[in-house]
Amino acid sequence: MASAPTTTPERLGRYEVLDRLAFGGMAELFLAREHGVAGLERLVVVKRILPHLAASPPFVDMFLQEARFAARLSHPNVVQIYELAQQGDDFFIAMEYIDGSSVRELLTAATKASRPVPLGVAVGVAAQACAGAHAAHELKGAQGQPLGLVHRDITPHNLMATGEGHVKLLDFGIAKSTVSPERHTLTGSLKGKLYYLSPEQCRHEPLDRRSDIFSLGVVLWELLAGRRLFKRDSELESLQAIVDGSVPDLRTLRADVPVGMVAITTCALAKERDARFSSADEFRRALLAAAEETRLDTSTDAVGAFVTELCGEAQARTRAVVDDLVHRQTATTASMRAERSGGGMRGTPEDEAATVITAGHQDAGARRRRLFGRLAVTLLSIAIAASALWWARRDAPPDLSGPTIAFGLAPAINPQVLLEELSPLTRYLERRTGRPFTLQVASSYRDLSDRLLSGQLQFALMPPNIYLDTNAREPKVVATLAVRYGGSRGSDGVLLVREDSPAQDVAALRGLRFCYTDPDSTSGYLLPRAALRRAGIDPDQDLAPAHFSGDHIQTLRDLVDGRCDAAGTFSNNYRSADKSGVPVARLRVLAITGRTPHESLCAGPHTPAADRRLVEEALLAFDPAQHVGAKWLGEVQRVTGFDRIDPGAFDALREALGKERAPR
Repeated sequence: MASAPTTTPERLGRYEVLDRLAFGGMAELFLAREHGVAGLERLVVVKRILPHLAASPPFVDMFLQEARFAARLSHPNVVQIYELAQQGDDFFIAMEYIDGSSVRELLTAATKASRPVPLGVAVGVAAQACAGAHAAHELKGAQGQPLGLVHRDITPHNLMATGEGHVKLLDFGIAKSTVSPERHTLTGSLKGKLYYLSPEQCRHEPLDRRSDIFSLGVVLWELLAGRRLFKRDSELESLQAIVDGSVPDLRTLRADVPVGMVAITTCALAKERDARFSSADEFRRALLAAAEETRLDTSTDAVGAFVTELCGEAQARTRAVVDDLVHRQTATTASMRAERSGGGMRGTPEDEAATVITAGHQDAGARRRRLFGRLAVTLLSIAIAASALWWARRDAPPDLSGPTIAFGLAPAINPQVLLEELSPLTRYLERRTGRPFTLQVASSYRDLSDRLLSGQLQFALMPPNIYLDTNAREPKVVATLAVRYGGSRGSDGVLLVREDSPAQDVAALRGLRFCYTDPDSTSGYLLPRAALRRAGIDPDQDLAPAHFSGDHIQTLRDLVDGRCDAAGTFSNNYRSADKSGVPVARLRVLAITGRTPHESLCAGPHTPAADRRLVEEALLAFDPAQHVGAKWLGEVQRVTGFDRIDPGAFDALREALGKERAPR
């Protein structure tokens, strides 16, 4: 299986690709342009299954099922699917391009502006979301039979709001028909974003449409309250709050919420599904009736005005970027056509293809070469498909026994990306050891340490700084293996600025603002602060108040977006961040802050010695090409294996940590 592409295709079917928008564990999104008749054109978003997964039946089935569900939906509050197509080995979906902002972006902007979402706007957004969800729930198959569709991932991230006040439900990638055979689910995984799961999702129980109603209730509560409902210090605490916790009274947080609106929200958020609304449409009608009683303006005009006020500038910047892409692509296409015309070739790309085939008639040798080339491609495709089928069968879940081994990860990058990229490692460990495994991303670096020491986790992959801290707290926790990324055994810390920054050395950062990842991050906090001190800068006295981004990818995004003037990260993240949509070309390295080992495998103090040996031996034997059919794990992390760790690898870091924590 090949690794994912590093270049953007020029075309996908009849769609002219302008740029890659996003890259995930299963698919990638492109902004594209479709040319219609009489010069008409429209922007579309094309979602393509990653090429190295296109020959894997389970992934293709999951991708096609999303398309089949979404393509049947035709509703103003659901993103429109234009086409499901296959081009060679590529499967892709063309869908509506929405000029708007996610509800999560709207909430973030409201928080930054210290503006509560107007009650009518909150209800208007939620009511439209309910309408879209109800359309999905009512979806029928080709023979008119109800599909029992459950979205399973209704969140502020998957709701888009436009400047015209329209709200659309996105992403049916994990939607599930409750009357169709269950699709394969990874061991220990939860479908959907953690803070918006229903209690029955947390308990892995069968789902119906009322699970989505709970998620819609969370969205409404957060729109009204202006804060997260179930976010806690750890994933475990969040899950417990969803299943067992109480919901704070909205009126204690916002006195202007009508009593009737509180009752409606409480009904949607009932722990027992029988106590919730029976349908999203019932939820919607209750909301609008309560809004009418209190004369709230829930119209699209009201929603659009608020979206424009808070997100209009960001949307305008996005439109400017899109317009520039379209302009440059149009100029490039015109230039190519002019060149073809000057060389005796004219017309559209389709005309050119026809011309090339006609020209081949005059060159028998070229025709034969093309024929053999196509034959080779066909044989290669068959070989890839056969290989993928073998891998799919080989990946069948083994018979597992014994207690589940919980494996913890630090939130160095987006938790969803972490889980997607490392899930093949979980399956490998299960096949190798015969034990069930679960991957868990801690809410913070400190949380990872606390959970390992308490016994909630049996193993953790710890960044160097937090490992040293954990080892100081409990000497029984010792790093034994180090992750190998892209073949390297260590990583350079880098200090970055924007490309247009006037700073030419670290000393020039005095008085500016710094983005840190996490107070316990090595390359995102400790090393850059050490570099600042070497340049004569006191990070706490000589810089503007710091900004903490949470993970390394977000740190780079914040730097690009101007939330700070400099940031620290590790070199592997800087090189691969474009796979996560970060325009790294707009950044430059100002200094190397030091070199550190990669994350280290640590067993908890309560982990049995037999389990330690079992996991260590399995990881030392791990070879991505041999065991998961890929050059490496993940296009962001690129894990290539594990090595025994050098006991002296942390000496320099211990010294730097001691200086950072010394009294001043």
